[in-house]
Amino acid sequence: MDNVKRWYIYVTTLISLQGVTWAVIALLRNLFISGNDPLTTALQLAVIIVGLPVFLGHWLWGQRLADREAAERHSVARWLYLYATLTAFLMPLLTNLYDLLGTLLRAPGTVRRINNWYNRYDYTLGDTLLFHLIAILILGVLWFYHQRMTVGADKEIADEQGIGTVRRLYIYLFSATGLTMVALVVIHLIRWVMVQFGSRIVGGGATQLTDELVRLVIGLPLWIVFWRWGGKLHEGGVPSEAESALRKFYLHSTVFVAVLTVVGNGTLILSGFFRRLLDLPSQGDIREPLPLVIGGVILWLYHAAIIREEARGGQNSEQMGILRAYRYLTAGIGFAALLVGLGGVLSVIIQRFERGALIGDTREVLAWSVAGIIMGLIVWILPFRTAQGQTTDEGAPGAEARRSLARKIYLYIFLFIGVMTVLSAGVFIVFRLLTLLLNIETVTLSEMAHALGFAIIAAANWLFHGALLRADRKLSASERVKELELIKIAILDLMPGTFGNLLVRALRDEIPGLTVEPLLVDAPTPEGGTPVTETIRQAGLIVAPWNIAVPGAGNVPAAVTLAVAESPARKLLIPLEQAGWDWVGVEAKDNAALVKPAAAAVRQIIEGEKVRTRKIGCGGWLAIIIGVIVLFTILGQLFQMLYYLF
Repeated sequence: MDNVKRWYIYVTTLISLQGVTWAVIALLRNLFISGNDPLTTALQLAVIIVGLPVFLGHWLWGQRLADREAAERHSVARWLYLYATLTAFLMPLLTNLYDLLGTLLRAPGTVRRINNWYNRYDYTLGDTLLFHLIAILILGVLWFYHQRMTVGADKEIADEQGIGTVRRLYIYLFSATGLTMVALVVIHLIRWVMVQFGSRIVGGGATQLTDELVRLVIGLPLWIVFWRWGGKLHEGGVPSEAESALRKFYLHSTVFVAVLTVVGNGTLILSGFFRRLLDLPSQGDIREPLPLVIGGVILWLYHAAIIREEARGGQNSEQMGILRAYRYLTAGIGFAALLVGLGGVLSVIIQRFERGALIGDTREVLAWSVAGIIMGLIVWILPFRTAQGQTTDEGAPGAEARRSLARKIYLYIFLFIGVMTVLSAGVFIVFRLLTLLLNIETVTLSEMAHALGFAIIAAANWLFHGALLRADRKLSASERVKELELIKIAILDLMPGTFGNLLVRALRDEIPGLTVEPLLVDAPTPEGGTPVTETIRQAGLIVAPWNIAVPGAGNVPAAVTLAVAESPARKLLIPLEQAGWDWVGVEAKDNAALVKPAAAAVRQIIEGEKVRTRKIGCGGWLAIIIGVIVLFTILGQLFQMLYYLF
């Protein structure tokens, strides 16, 4: 079945099913609770009478095609429909279950107020229970039916990438929902316990405990079921599951939120301590931020342990990249807090000299800034030292650590912040000097000192991270020279002045210091020279058009083809075009367009990487997304700090 027909069937099925489902729920509520409003009943019956045949017709059509065609059973559109439908049923089912349990457990009363988008009703306790039970029953039956449809074919489509992605979206959406509910329960219960030992009561006592119990009863099983499901798929030996970028994004996003929570609320607690040291009045209540810190630490430690465990499953680049992304993510948050704290301390020092004393608002900035520096150092220093230490390792591990995408994003984000801050401060300084020279406005020492101070901090940040990049390049260049001395590269070509010469020029641009020349396979051996076949046998890497290794595929001497086949060297074959021959899974390209990818592949082989295209993979997009999140968070904090200080 073609894709247009497939999408038509499943989109129509999805929309009609949702319309009929909620019309049935509304009709039953109207008949048994609201007093059978004729106008409303007529509308609901109309939706059911028209929508049900539309749904059944298209769903049965899709089922017949799926029974007849294996391609239809494996189509992404079908599985997207199934998991979208499961999501559309499970979300409101959980909402109604939450309200039902809350109604049963909260303080007794006779009237419950329920708001619909179109009206507001005051229901008795019995009517309220029936209101939610109707939705739970209908949604539960339909969810169970569609869930059984997915279970029956779960193993059949285990390693199909598109379907696996749809399934993982479903799994981790509800895993995140359950985890959020459980985290809120932990935070609220810790806060409730702390409140019981204080003089000021916060919250609703028994009502609050009831709410948390309901949230726990729903959230904990939800998280356990979906989290364990995702874990089983990840450990099941299916490559697409083991390499899932969505699972990595889920883990790192959770760590990101947890670390931000710990840093922000930990800074709040420490600032309260410094406020007391500076004789400032108490502000806030430690019972508010401390549970957030405890909950954030629990989330952080648990998911960091999962990341480390999955990284220990092997030592390939993908698994080590998971751990590096975690370390640079954590270090980035810590260093951002450190920068903000340093900016605040600088502001206090400037204002101290200007005013001659630390007044109230200045002492408050000092308390917050010192707290930010301490929290930033705690969070930054350990993961950064570990990640930085790996870059000095010898051989492939150190080279991989230096050129990792996570490290580059981390370093260039802070370089960008440094440059932008220096640029902004420089523009401000020049602007104020011009207003002074033109006698437009007077310039205060505090304004100039702030701008200059922020520029100095930004420049120090830029120099620090720039030095790390230069050290990486120096180490990489040194190791590359050693590698080139050990590898003998043989570039074979069929005709003079064609692909081989273009590739050599590209390689010299890609790998400075490389000395290699193309070899014509049918050229006579010069007097005293080495035969082509002998050069092939001595090579550690052979780069050649594909037809050199295939007998009869080109005008290649049989001895050369045999020498290439018998050589123990690493072989890199270029899919050059040839009449009558086609490549499956390889896009047709002009021969000149293959030069750059071929040169990049040679560099990857020399540096011990897997040969892959330059396209950004899922792991790369994950690191980019996390880097962008960190960038905007850092910039937001810096701009907020500058706004309040000026």
